[in-house]
Amino acid sequence: MSDPAELPPATGELRQLQLLELQVLTDFARLCERNGLRYFLAYGTLLGAVRHRGFIPWDDDIDVAMPRDDLQCLADILSRESDARYILQSYRTTEHYPNVFPKLALRGTRLHRSDDPVQSFERGVGIDVFPLDGAPSSSLARRFRRLIVRAFQVRLSLRKTRSGRRPPRMNRRLISLVPVALFAALYERTVAAWPASTTSAWICAGPYPKRQTFPSAWFGEGARIKFEGVDFAAPVEWDAYLTQVYGEYMRYPAEDKRVSQHSFVGVDLGDVPATPVAEPQAGH
Repeated sequence: MSDPAELPPATGELRQLQLLELQVLTDFARLCERNGLRYFLAYGTLLGAVRHRGFIPWDDDIDVAMPRDDLQCLADILSRESDARYILQSYRTTEHYPNVFPKLALRGTRLHRSDDPVQSFERGVGIDVFPLDGAPSSSLARRFRRLIVRAFQVRLSLRKTRSGRRPPRMNRRLISLVPVALFAALYERTVAAWPASTTSAWICAGPYPKRQTFPSAWFGEGARIKFEGVDFAAPVEWDAYLTQVYGEYMRYPAEDKRVSQHSFVGVDLGDVPATPVAEPQAGH
């Protein structure tokens, strides 16, 4: 098959997970639009929208990005809703949470991954929400900022239970001696020093440290793009964004490389009704 969009979609439990995540994304987008919050499809989700018109068939998560001010407004809105269906999981709200970016999770669900067999924290089914922060104009300041963010991410990742793994390397052992609260304060002061509203370039707190500083104009007011038949917001310059992050992004990997990066192994729906989520209808 020459057209990546013709690759068959996922099936079975992976497809059900994708559709449940799509439901979370749809609710998230509606909440943002009701409250005037900016968001953009990002990373593999944006790639899937462009290349596959939906999920990359072997992908098991959804990525969005938000300017940090909008993300803080989202957190405030959810905190006021005591009976909210969703929780914004973060290193501030969720014990042993291992990432600098938060996750909007569906309450009552639990996602199991083979890279975290003892479930270091209550990992709900949801979407990853990456903050967009202002980028310093100085290359030295950018390197300093990247060092702080990277060190904090390493410190958070060490919260995962390490049963059956080799002890961390010496530099990680030294980082582990710094209290999370101290690192969090340093990280938050660092990113606050360059508000997204005052800079011409934005940095995303994602998985590609050297490929995720973008002109803020690439995001703009957002463009509409279909993902699984539903319209969502995307960067205006989505082609430039995807080229910077992935290179020749319309080229898809060899069959033996078409595997999830996240090692999904199962879902507990908890109190969420077990009725299968319906497939989206094209054009709706």
